[in-house]
Amino acid sequence: MASHADNVGGAGPGDGRAPGGARRWAWAAAWLGATALLVWIRPPLDLAAVPARLRAAEPRWIALALALNLAALALWTRQWRWLTPPALRASWAAIAEVISLSAAAMNTLPFPWGHSVGVGLLARRARFGWDAAVSVMALDQLCEGAAKLLLFLVAAWVAPLPGWIHRAALALSGGVLALFATLALLAWLARQARPGAGRLLRWARHLGALRDPGALGGALAMGVAIKCAQAGAIYAAQRSLGIRLPVRDLAPILAAVEVATMIAVAPGGLAVYEAAAVVAYRYLGLAPGPALAVALLQHACFLLPMVLPGYGVTAWRALAGGGEGRGIPGGRPPAPSRPPGGRHGSR
Repeated sequence: MASHADNVGGAGPGDGRAPGGARRWAWAAAWLGATALLVWIRPPLDLAAVPARLRAAEPRWIALALALNLAALALWTRQWRWLTPPALRASWAAIAEVISLSAAAMNTLPFPWGHSVGVGLLARRARFGWDAAVSVMALDQLCEGAAKLLLFLVAAWVAPLPGWIHRAALALSGGVLALFATLALLAWLARQARPGAGRLLRWARHLGALRDPGALGGALAMGVAIKCAQAGAIYAAQRSLGIRLPVRDLAPILAAVEVATMIAVAPGGLAVYEAAAVVAYRYLGLAPGPALAVALLQHACFLLPMVLPGYGVTAWRALAGGGEGRGIPGGRPPAPSRPPGGRHGSR
């Protein structure tokens, strides 16, 4: 499903397929990361004990971790409804289907191919049109960056952080401010532009959420809620293995894996996620064996809800005979190049 953007809504300009060479490099990077992780933790660790720890995990806590990560998809759906241009007003079903397919693509393809598939899904399956689809993805990245920045601030407040996380936080803050300034400027210029403006300004007309404090605030709130759900899932994974760390330690653990996955090229952050989580747990004083076990478990509890719904939607579509170009029930006709005015009201 995720390896061919055309099968999930088309990739549009730049086709969302990941070249074979890029995939090989991504998996090579994952293998090198896993090797480095094993070399780093091997001396004090009996690897044979890790499967035993995982088999002894408490199922109820695992179910809670899976449910919390699945809830993040619902929160993400609500966030995209806040960010949708007011002329479109796509249904919950339409956005939820696009979110499930996009999440699967983003967690099975290296960056930025998964995001390209997400834009294609919005443009062709939800029938937003390319300009509106790109605007939603740009605003999504703005909200994601702002939520991560808040997470880093909380992590720095509750515990002293390693230098590499501090440097990442500084780089992220600069990127978020630059993205916000750029999008705000484009949105302002688009409002002043005359008919027949260039493609960039036609795209910027769909950034209506930046002019609506309620919509932007709601989307940012959903971004923070997603991070809270992910932190809760990490706590549940810890409890399933009998690990009891202070709740305040959730922030630095989540911050560490967020930094690692921001720069990862391996699909789903494989190995890189586990390495960052182990480093964070070791920094907080957890022994290597339990650190590796909980890192593996919390990543699995994250990936399964991110990937399986998208594959389920794909299977359902195939069985129901839904083909490309039919759109999504509740989706709208292709967006006009210049949507009508009006505020980005609550939906």
